Amino acid sequence: FGRDAIDAFQRGITGIDHMPYTSSIYYWLGKQCGKYTSLRSMEEEAYIKAYEVMKKYRNIYKVARIYLEEDLQKTIKYFNECIEKIEKKGTYLDPLEQDYYFKVYIQTSSVYLKQKKYKHTIICVNNAIALRKNIVDGKKNRNEYTAFAYEMYGDAKPLQYITLLIKRMGLQNAYHNMAIAYGECGLQKEANKYWKLYKRCL
Repeated sequence: FGRDAIDAFQRGITGIDHMPYTSSIYYWLGKQCGKYTSLRSMEEEAYIKAYEVMKKYRNIYKVARIYLEEDLQKTIKYFNECIEKIEKKGTYLDPLEQDYYFKVYIQTSSVYLKQKKYKHTIICVNNAIALRKNIVDGKKNRNEYTAFAYEMYGDAKPLQYITLLIKRMGLQNAYHNMAIAYGECGLQKEANKYWKLYKRCL
């Protein structure tokens, strides 16, 4: 990987940039360009092109993050689109989809926090925490949130994937955002509760 990979991806889409399967090529081109600060504009162009070719949840997520520093409303728009895209599949999601679902809710809560939309922050974090809890509950007692992992990975491996997923769903930022949001809403008891949970994560 590296510069050679970037050249290879660029050659791979020459003349076929409108075809649906080029979405993945553009996505990985963006990933490789992201390793070099000098290629920031090329990285963003690649993710936008991946999104335009096919509106996959991961493409939507990458486009949302492009606007984090300059246009929070656009970021919210794309984050919401990403959430809606995943939600259309219901609860039968693979671990990667669940990982994105969780982190998009947390990152959306952070954007709302910047906009001082504290009730929206609380709703987003609650949704993320609820998802994580359902996965934790389904780790030992298979449920609709862990059904995919059990069916896809058989009897031996699902717990490994589920455990890794839960670990990736860290709650430090969730508790931090909740503490600030509740405090700003004048609900100090709830704020203190989440500050304590946040400090346990440090």
